[in-house]
Amino acid sequence: MAQSLVLVDAALCISPTVRRPKSAGGPRRQTERLGRAPDAERRHDGARAVASSGSNQSDSRSTDGAVLILPGFLSGSEAYSDMKMAMRDMGFAAEVVPIKKSDWYPTLWGSSFEFYLEPLAERIDDMHSEFGKISLVGHSAGGWLARICLGDKEYNGQLWGRSGKVHTLITLGAPHLSKELYPFGRVQEKVTGPVDVSLPEAAAGSSLQFANHFYPTAASLGNVNVVCVVGKLTTGRPLTLSERWQYYSQLKRVPKEVARKDFAFASYKANCGDGHATGDGVCDINTALLPSARHVILDSVYHSPGSGLSWYGSREVIPQWSTYIGKR
Repeated sequence: MAQSLVLVDAALCISPTVRRPKSAGGPRRQTERLGRAPDAERRHDGARAVASSGSNQSDSRSTDGAVLILPGFLSGSEAYSDMKMAMRDMGFAAEVVPIKKSDWYPTLWGSSFEFYLEPLAERIDDMHSEFGKISLVGHSAGGWLARICLGDKEYNGQLWGRSGKVHTLITLGAPHLSKELYPFGRVQEKVTGPVDVSLPEAAAGSSLQFANHFYPTAASLGNVNVVCVVGKLTTGRPLTLSERWQYYSQLKRVPKEVARKDFAFASYKANCGDGHATGDGVCDINTALLPSARHVILDSVYHSPGSGLSWYGSREVIPQWSTYIGKR
């Protein structure tokens, strides 16, 4: 059970409370609603820019305004519905990679991540044909999986190579530099495609280490503008044995803030080796910041939705990082 918690933790998905900023930014280009008929999985009822010059009118779609949201570990697309609608209300043509929570389960026993990369690549292709180059917003594990999808190296025998269709990658609390120091170890990823004998053992058995081997910096992804965003909310502190006994012996529930710090301690320790680090409650700051990317640290922002705290996808938080879409 402890191993599962840390896996969910450090591999990524939980929840947050931040105050509404005074200004609410949005895409820099003027937009209007698309008049397409609704379609449950393929609808792009977001924004497009219409350019005209003299008698020659062209229908050029905004490359800054189309955004694909990448879910984090053990999260399905439905967990990002509010975030998607908030971004649409701001004028972005926002979509979410269509996956289910249960799709992640086989990875806990060592399955690879094609289940995620296939719909991600397909949706990038669809949106690119609709809007031109788009933005990716990768939450948690979605941030480093995006690097594999954008990259030019075969992963498990398949080359994804979508960097030419993406102008911006924003990662939210992504554990790019995680050491994966889980208390009971990590299940080796099973490779089903051709094996690259030149790969170090760590990179051959871990998708995250594969990404870090081939794409160690933002510059490794070519012309994609990479922005790494992380929250500064909680410093890890473990419960002592005496504290645990005090709560459990008296049948008292551990206060939420105390439990959050204890949970953060285990997660940070798995990621960077230092449980006393500071971060968003799941991912510590240093682990989230890919070298040569733009680094953005947000105060009081938690890792994932669902806890009542403000997180990266909250309406009041989105303007703090969406302003970097398309900006170098």
